[in-house]
Amino acid sequence: MAPAFNAQNILIIAPDARGFGQALAPHQWSSTPRMIADAKEELAWVQQHWPHTPLYLMGESMGGATALLLAAQPSTPSSVKTILLAPATVDIGQPLQTILDGWTLLTPNKRLTGAHIPGHRRIATDNLAALRRMFFDPLTQHGTTVEALDGLTHLMTHALNDAPSVRTPVLLIYGSNDQFVPPFATRSLLQRLPSTVRFDSIDGAHHLLTRDKRGVSDDILAWMNNPEAFLPSGGDFAATQWRWLYETQ
Repeated sequence: MAPAFNAQNILIIAPDARGFGQALAPHQWSSTPRMIADAKEELAWVQQHWPHTPLYLMGESMGGATALLLAAQPSTPSSVKTILLAPATVDIGQPLQTILDGWTLLTPNKRLTGAHIPGHRRIATDNLAALRRMFFDPLTQHGTTVEALDGLTHLMTHALNDAPSVRTPVLLIYGSNDQFVPPFATRSLLQRLPSTVRFDSIDGAHHLLTRDKRGVSDDILAWMNNPEAFLPSGGDFAATQWRWLYETQ
């Protein structure tokens, strides 16, 4: 979605999270406090270089959980607006969390791939060209470790627990075909977030919303230009239906 943003004179800064891409300690999980601290430092760096420019913090999936945690920090200015794209805020609960913690103590570096996920193969996006690029990109991680999976579950739970403390304006976007973050997790997150959060449900969209061909960028730009206006995708009406469907089950 970068070209659509650039066409509106919006600069995108996309740093690699610690342990991912070309950042420090590739393929190694740091910790939730360290990831929050990194995000704080990046935010301060951007504010220093563009002090009079409106700033939006956008995170997708695991990055959405990190952005949510930063939005809940008392030190984060309320002028910073937050965009959460399919945020990963799943609490796996007990005894699964304790079992995973114990597995991490025994074999933290054991490799895991998509083959370890039971059931049918999950589709991350309808953008096949993007999937091909990611498959052949040497910086894309096609597997993980038990330690990283354990760390991710703690990050997701921490973000869910901190959701009531969010203090920045928020746009939360979720796709009806998301096969990675289940609907019950998003419902739980919405129940904990402040009522002022704008919820946008995009019909047919998948987990990787920045790649999907569903006009996600149009909704984001519309919200940035006028937070009170209806969203082009009709996500406001779909969100109302989504809430009714999952809150009456």
